[in-house]
Amino acid sequence: MGVVIRCAAAGLAACVMLVCGGAGAGVAAVVGPAHAWVTDGDVFAIASAGGSTYVGGDFRLIGRSTGSWAEVDSAGAVGAIRAVVRGSVADAVADGRGGWFLRGDISAVGGVDVGKTEVVHLRANGRLDPDWSIRTDGDIHTMARAGDRLYVGGSFTRLDGMPRRSLGAIHARSGALLDWGPKVAGRTRNDVGVVDTIAATSDGSVLFIGGDFGRVDGALRKSLAAIGADGALRPFDAGAGYASSGEETKDEEELSASVSLVELDPLGRALYVAGDFEMLGGAERPGLGAVDARTGRVRPWNPDCDGDVWATPDGTQLVVAGDFERIGGGRRDVASFELASGYVTDWRPVAPFSGLALAFGDAGTVFVAGEGAIAVFRWPPLL
Repeated sequence: MGVVIRCAAAGLAACVMLVCGGAGAGVAAVVGPAHAWVTDGDVFAIASAGGSTYVGGDFRLIGRSTGSWAEVDSAGAVGAIRAVVRGSVADAVADGRGGWFLRGDISAVGGVDVGKTEVVHLRANGRLDPDWSIRTDGDIHTMARAGDRLYVGGSFTRLDGMPRRSLGAIHARSGALLDWGPKVAGRTRNDVGVVDTIAATSDGSVLFIGGDFGRVDGALRKSLAAIGADGALRPFDAGAGYASSGEETKDEEELSASVSLVELDPLGRALYVAGDFEMLGGAERPGLGAVDARTGRVRPWNPDCDGDVWATPDGTQLVVAGDFERIGGGRRDVASFELASGYVTDWRPVAPFSGLALAFGDAGTVFVAGEGAIAVFRWPPLL
């Protein structure tokens, strides 16, 4: 057996290796590797001795490629990858039947090209549902499921070829566009509004939306609104804005105020609101506040946050992570508040990165993820 390595002529970056067998052997068939791993840096050395192989280079981690969607447990173990997702995943919503809706810049699932759809459906077996897709003429920024409805929001004027103003609903099982589409508009007559976050009540009767918009179905709503499952706008009105500086008009003050997160407490009584604002419902609430989910009246809780926030309530406490330095009167990487009193607790976990997402695990844990890392903390904390 011989090995012939031919390097291409100048200007070509290819290098071809032919493995020749015996007499009469042709060019070897192109095959994939028996195993493949990835590292977070370059590999410069490979050496074998004593039945073991070692690799070295400029890396800190090595492992098998998972793609951009993977199951992990609190110990850091990665579950079986049934279909590799290529691209980036920005949001995930359970379908209620063991599968998932994934949103992001996704190019392929399990080797199948998904085209230009921004949301894909993975079945309970982890594989792509080829009959389910959403097409839009803009961008989808958020989604939430309530029963057999998947609500999507973003910045668009059409969904699956039908007129929809930045908000729409799709049948979660069939993928069919539903006849539900309140019109979300910007602060000027022809401006398209943006929906960045959605939360639904447990019974699916009311949908809360936040983003950067000025009107819903023609009615004034400052980046925060409540809409019924029937599509009717609710009286709930707790707009986001900025405090007057004495130099700007009212419209200019509110022009950049936006809501990036709405989250209901488990009982559906309070709606937690985060975003780029100073005022919420007319009260000073820099970046984070809470309103009554039925009336929209601002609650007394004022955590005084100086940055961006992701928040998740668990029934008795609210866990907060994000890109901030101070919250609740002190310096915290991650913080928790008692829902009943609104007081910040003594829990001070160390997360040396800006939290971009968080969720409660099934085994008494809370996951906080951000800039190239995931931290897992025991929950509830022993204070």
